[in-house]
Amino acid sequence: MERLSVPLHFPGRTAVAALLHATLAVAAAAMIAGAAQAAPIAPQALNSLSATPALLAAPVFDTHGTRIGTVAAVTPRPDGKLWSVTIRLANGTATQTVLASSASFDGQRVIVALPRPGG
Repeated sequence: MERLSVPLHFPGRTAVAALLHATLAVAAAAMIAGAAQAAPIAPQALNSLSATPALLAAPVFDTHGTRIGTVAAVTPRPDGKLWSVTIRLANGTATQTVLASSASFDGQRVIVALPRPGG
C-alpha cells in the first residue's frame, strides 16, 4: 500500500504556528457546537402550560428526586391545558392521579409534590 503524505505548507507561518492555529480553530468549533445544544428548561407547572407537552410514558419523580413511576394518562381541561396526570407507580400495578397544579415538567421528566407517609 502506498503511503500518501501531504506537506504542511502555510505561506508566512511556521509549522508550529500553523498547528497552533488549526488546534484553536477546532477548539472554537467544539465550543460553538456545545453552546448550540439545548439547555434544560426550568420546571413549569403543568396547569400553566399553554400547550400540553407529550407526557405519556415520561418518568415521574417526587420533589426529593426519587423516581415514583411513569405518566400513564393525562386529563385536559376544555381550554387544552392539563387538569390532572395519572401516574403508574413503580410497583407497576397501582396508579395515582394528581392535579396538574401539583406537578411540573422540565422538558424531560414530570416532578410531583406528593405527601410523604407520616408527614
